[in-house]
Amino acid sequence: MKTRTATTTRAIEGISGTVGLGACLVALALGRTRVLGTGRNVALLADVKAIAPDRIDVDTVSIGDLRTWGVLNPRRQARVREMQQPPPPTIVVNPPVPDVIVNPPPSPSTAQTVITLILPVLSAILAAVATHVFAQQRAKADAADSRRREELGYAAAMLAAAIPWVRAAEYCVQYMALKVHDEGLAEIVARHTEKLNVADREFLIARTTAKLAIGNVAVMECIKKIQDSYDSFTERFDQARRGLGVKDNVAECRRFRELLDQMNSAVAANYAPKVKLGRSGK
Repeated sequence: MKTRTATTTRAIEGISGTVGLGACLVALALGRTRVLGTGRNVALLADVKAIAPDRIDVDTVSIGDLRTWGVLNPRRQARVREMQQPPPPTIVVNPPVPDVIVNPPPSPSTAQTVITLILPVLSAILAAVATHVFAQQRAKADAADSRRREELGYAAAMLAAAIPWVRAAEYCVQYMALKVHDEGLAEIVARHTEKLNVADREFLIARTTAKLAIGNVAVMECIKKIQDSYDSFTERFDQARRGLGVKDNVAECRRFRELLDQMNSAVAANYAPKVKLGRSGK
């Protein structure tokens, strides 16, 4: 029986490819002492050679006679040495110098650089300060406008409460001036006196609130005069019930109306120049 001896050399076409590299590894695992491979990519062939340099020989072209491929082949040895050498360095050729030399722009000075950096910061600071000042002025203007509207409301409430009071006072003194003892007339006087008392309470509240809330000098002077006229009328009202000093009370009522008109004009001039309140007419 003949014994079959295994060959120790394996030739692989395309050893740098996927299938060829797998065949090379299998051949090495099976104990092949020499593996010959060919391929197109020099870099990949060098990587395959690096797996087992003493057992793998590679080349970029196929050869006709495998017996001439090996250590005794000078061309093969030169090819291997060429593959093992590092690639030649890249030579950088200096670009040609142009005939016309363009001067580069001058570099900015330190002062220019500082100004360029500071100007945006200063602009932002000035904008913030201006916004803050404007907001404060706007807040003050809003507060002043709110105060003006509030005082205007108190003054208007006082005038609105004073008109019913002076009307009721005029009716009372006019009927008292008749000096006629009649039950019907006495009932009319009593009814108007009750209206006067109701209006007096409302006028007292509105007048006191206005005196406490209003700060305008001209309007406060009008309120003081109205207060004096009111006090003068109330002092004579008890005498008018007995038929004494009726004409004085009638005159005081006329003066009271004139003072209301003066206050109306003062309020319109100081609080609402474009708004004129209603007159205190009969």
